[in-house]
Amino acid sequence: MTTASTHRLGEVGSTNDELLQLASRGAPSGTAVAAERQTAGRGRRGRAWLSPVGQHVYVSILWRPPASLATGEVAGVTLDVGLAVADVLTRLGVDAWVKWPNDVWVGERKIAGILSELHDAGVVLGIGVNVNVTADRMPDDIRDIATSMAIALGRESDRDAVLDDIVIAVRAACDQYAARGGPDTARYASRCITLGRRVRVEGKDGEAVGIARDGSLLVLFDATLAASASATPERVVAGDVELGPIASVPR
Repeated sequence: MTTASTHRLGEVGSTNDELLQLASRGAPSGTAVAAERQTAGRGRRGRAWLSPVGQHVYVSILWRPPASLATGEVAGVTLDVGLAVADVLTRLGVDAWVKWPNDVWVGERKIAGILSELHDAGVVLGIGVNVNVTADRMPDDIRDIATSMAIALGRESDRDAVLDDIVIAVRAACDQYAARGGPDTARYASRCITLGRRVRVEGKDGEAVGIARDGSLLVLFDATLAASASATPERVVAGDVELGPIASVPR
């Protein structure tokens, strides 16, 4: 069996794109591509991902799901990858939590994001972690909504060590996901800041009340509740989720 390796590059367009090229040439599951800077990094829905040189961790990791998993059973891996990243940051002293479906937060600010892309060659898991940027170097337009390890810890961290820890943790999370056949929803729910809060999803307001077995978010929408006092939560499979205040103890 070919051993997965981590390729460390300088400046690239996107680590996801670089990894996809390796995947198409037969790179094994677990192969990772990291870069000092991305010029065309992207987030969900094609949004640009800010990538200053030498400040953060940018890495993409390949996962080849087993044939036993149907295509629809693969998407939930994003949740377990987010948990793996949050676990690493917590071990390093940062009080990290997950925000459904693909972010890691500290307090009310984002510290990391995950972008998963399904291709014929496998699933490409793109991960960006804000590591050593300080508050005064944070761009004005995201200063109030983003944070970093340096801000949380009051000191710089060894980015190479953070990268290595994340790659190891994500590889293990993917293996465990494959063995389980789905996301670890119980543990995810216990670390998810989305639950028990008012949320807005695609213009609809409600309360996030749980995580379904397939990893989708369960939301009790106001309009549904108004129509029936015995209304049941709806599954949200994808979409932007804006957080509001805490509404209740998660169900």
